[in-house]
This record gives sequence, C-alpha cells and structure tokens, in this order.
Amino acid sequence: MSKGSQFTIKNHGMGIEITVPVINAALRRFDIDSKEFWGETP
Repeated sequence: MSKGSQFTIKNHGMGIEITVPVINAALRRFDIDSKEFWGETP
C-alpha cells in the first residue's frame, strides 16, 4: 500500500509553537485549501 508523497517538517522540540505562516506554507505545499482547513466560510 502506497502512502503517497512524504515531506519533512522540522520539529524544534516540545513547547515550540508553529506559526500561522508556517502552517499556511505547509497547506500550500500539500495543496490543501486554507479556508477549508481553518473552517472559514466562503
């Protein structure tokens, strides 16, 4: 069974928050609609 493409996302340790711009960049990279992800209504 194939898992598809895999990409590394850095982990800087516990207690480090991932900022919104970093999350949005990951969403773009994985072609995920950011409005759908964040639960925004059209």
